[in-house]
Amino acid sequence: MWWAVPTGYVVVFALPVIVLTALHWMVPRVARRHWIFGFWAAVAVLGVSLLFTRAHVWALLVLAAGVGAQLAVLYRVHETRMNRFIRRGALALAALIAIVGGTGAVRRSLRANNASAPLAAGATAPNVLLIILDTVRASSMSLYGAVRATTPRLAEWAKRGATFDHAYVTSPWTLPSHASMFTGVYASQQSGDWAERFDATHPTLAEVLGRRGYATGGFVSNISYTGYGTGLGRGFATYDDTRRSLGEVAMSTTYTQSRSVILALETWQRDRWIGGVVRALARFDLHPRAVATMHDWKHASDVIEPFLAWQRSLGARPIFAFLNLMDAHQPQKTPLPYRTMFNGGKTRRDMYDGALRYLDDQVSDLLAELERRGILRNTIVIVTADHGEQFGEHDLNFHGNSLYRQLLHVPLMVIADDSGNAGRRISKQVSLRDLRATVLDLTRDRGAAPLPGHSLAQLWRGENALTSPVIAEVSKAINNPGIPAATGDMAAVVDDSLYIIRNGNGSFEAYAYRIDTTEARNLVTPGDVRVRDRFLAIYRAALQPVQQR
Repeated sequence: MWWAVPTGYVVVFALPVIVLTALHWMVPRVARRHWIFGFWAAVAVLGVSLLFTRAHVWALLVLAAGVGAQLAVLYRVHETRMNRFIRRGALALAALIAIVGGTGAVRRSLRANNASAPLAAGATAPNVLLIILDTVRASSMSLYGAVRATTPRLAEWAKRGATFDHAYVTSPWTLPSHASMFTGVYASQQSGDWAERFDATHPTLAEVLGRRGYATGGFVSNISYTGYGTGLGRGFATYDDTRRSLGEVAMSTTYTQSRSVILALETWQRDRWIGGVVRALARFDLHPRAVATMHDWKHASDVIEPFLAWQRSLGARPIFAFLNLMDAHQPQKTPLPYRTMFNGGKTRRDMYDGALRYLDDQVSDLLAELERRGILRNTIVIVTADHGEQFGEHDLNFHGNSLYRQLLHVPLMVIADDSGNAGRRISKQVSLRDLRATVLDLTRDRGAAPLPGHSLAQLWRGENALTSPVIAEVSKAINNPGIPAATGDMAAVVDDSLYIIRNGNGSFEAYAYRIDTTEARNLVTPGDVRVRDRFLAIYRAALQPVQQR
């Protein structure tokens, strides 16, 4: 941030700087220095004030223009003193950027050096590869019965491991869902939320395995909600998130992160239509938006390649690697021919299915490469998702706005060659809260200390399996009226036969999800409290105090 943001403003405003400088040289009586100074002061004030999203853009424009005009007058009266102040301020700011940026580089280097700590895990410790397909719902995968051949190669890989037919996330959006998988606690029991980063209250899987001597590496494409600044990078000696590219630098300003600019870029990339670009800019929505497209997009290949290079550099050292691949996330910027593979990519659903096919090929090629290197046989591979996506079901789109099954039911495939789980299909409903305990079990770290969650490996070992209650939660949505989550905190539970949702207004919905897969019939009737009591019994039992390790 410290070097990218100031550089970004230089890149974005390079052209107007050149134009205004040329005008000043050619017609100095018109393009006077104090008015140029006032203009850039207004631009700076507006760039900062746009962060206050509750203020109207036109009000902020008036404010910026007023400040710029006053500073222009001040500059004209005290030009020599102002120039001296500007020069000294620029030098001080450059020094601050260098110091803070250099400190960050040293800290990253020290984290990476931790990967060379003495091994406690032992030479035979299995590798762990956790692949999270961002925004992938199970029902759209041919592995789970979808009509379109979206995941034919993953279906072949699934024959070498266990596939869970009813795996559910703990939250319908990225940050709390990932946090639950890393810590083994439910969404409401950890800090990561709409306006709060994931803190250090609960030890993460990376921290536990790192202490055992594993080399830990995270490679992510969802910069907004899995980037290092979210807190999910805790415990990883190497964390590859933000691109160091011209595109990323250019997108680091408040202006280029505005909704109008983002829509204009998406329109041009998708349609190559200048009219659509002009229409997007004409909306004049300058407030910055925390969306995936505010960053230089990383395809799955851009995540996998640095991971493979990192793995090769470590030799025989056991690794825990986490990969976040977000090609299925809106706006589905999947490379051709995948973008138009299904129905010519005419609808968002068509492009989504094409993205799944792209991910299918990318993940399959990755596993094939690890097998070629001879390390797959000693690697626990977990392929899952952080949440699903809605395409008009219940009159809703996208995710993070409800707790319907389209958002919570995700794929889960576990390949562990020596575990005896090859070809197993497991029908019991399970929570991805149990992922942490499963990994620690499969890496032979059962230990005596109590763990959050239970190992899902019990389900294919034939043991008397005890799994965590399946619950999901989403906090009241902020600045997003008109969606179910806007009315208040929501929660859902899933048992053997019912999928129950408690809405933000306190009402309930219930669906026989194993036969009513599209949730067409709400089983709750007026005055019937049995569903409510069933929900409360499961929900309260699940949210017992969390044991920490």
